[in-house]
Amino acid sequence: MYKSNNLPTNDLSGATPAGSATAPEALFGHISATSAASAMNKVETIRDTGTFSDIVRGLMVWGRKVLRPEIVGKIIYVA
Repeated sequence: MYKSNNLPTNDLSGATPAGSATAPEALFGHISATSAASAMNKVETIRDTGTFSDIVRGLMVWGRKVLRPEIVGKIIYVA
């Protein structure tokens, strides 16, 4: 289980008599519902002119995808 304090909130001002309520939102689901991948596409070595060492730089690409949307969801917690 992953925990975060950086959750978005849902404005419930139209649904409450007081008119100023918010509720936190959270995502849930099984770990097999999503996939993530990363790869180094281009790598090059450059001579550093200030020292006797080399600089290595590369292009890292990454992505995420929902594979099984039927087993993920969003919940709005109202106390």
